[in-house]
Amino acid sequence: MQLWIRLMILSLTALGPLAESATVPKSCATDERLVAPCFTVHGRLSSWNGTPTYRISVTGTKRLLGVSEGRFGPNGYELLPLEIPQPTNFDSEYFGDFTVCPFEPEQPKRMRLVCVSAVNHLRIVDRKK
Repeated sequence: MQLWIRLMILSLTALGPLAESATVPKSCATDERLVAPCFTVHGRLSSWNGTPTYRISVTGTKRLLGVSEGRFGPNGYELLPLEIPQPTNFDSEYFGDFTVCPFEPEQPKRMRLVCVSAVNHLRIVDRKK
């Protein structure tokens, strides 16, 4: 067998354990840092200038939920489910039913930090310019 074929086989064999050990992020609904059960809200997810970047305005209320990036960062968990195209700019808003899981207890007049474990009835709308 030619040397380059042997080297290729050896390198692929060596990469096997690395590929198996790479983990896919888990749903944040199983994060042990949650302080209460997950619940569903209807609202609008959008990007904001500031921290946290992604926030959900709950329809029919003045409530704002922040998708935690810092203090309750991913740590192996998804903060947004894969069904949501990552809002990388300020041009789109995402409307739907978001299942959110709280990292903090609810407090009046304070944004509550959450993660989003699921979304249903997702509708993407361009922001008016």
